[in-house]
Amino acid sequence: RAAAWAEEIEQGLAAGRARLTAAIITDPEALRESVLPVSPAPLSGLLRPVAAQAARFVAKKYGADLARTDEHIAVQRRVCLALRDALRGRAYIEGDTLGAADVLAATYLQMVEPVTHPRIVLLPALRRAWTAAPLVDEFADLLAWRDALYANARGTRAKRAA
Repeated sequence: RAAAWAEEIEQGLAAGRARLTAAIITDPEALRESVLPVSPAPLSGLLRPVAAQAARFVAKKYGADLARTDEHIAVQRRVCLALRDALRGRAYIEGDTLGAADVLAATYLQMVEPVTHPRIVLLPALRRAWTAAPLVDEFADLLAWRDALYANARGTRAKRAA
């Protein structure tokens, strides 16, 4: 069953990567923020074209059509609905303990809205890019489930962004 979940989640991740990449390419501030880890802050604005080229490379590598955002959101919604159906209010997707399907699902939900936690550092424009805004309210229950899993695994309380 974990292999089936891995296949389902990968479809959501592929859609999420395409949506994320398109969001970064179209947001100059997200492009600037994306180069900050590898460049001095004063040069980050000058490196936006490099960041855009890198984003297009990622899109090409994964065969992502950046112009199909609505379709990517639809795939992400389908995966979220499957997760909700699998959970049906339970703490774990399968069984009574954390399993591979739960870890895969929590990882995927980062593409819906990233967890807010001191160990996950995302600057504001990149956080916006990672967030699939049309899905956040609809799947607040799944995000709360993911946040609880994360808090239990990390030993500190994760929370949703304000």
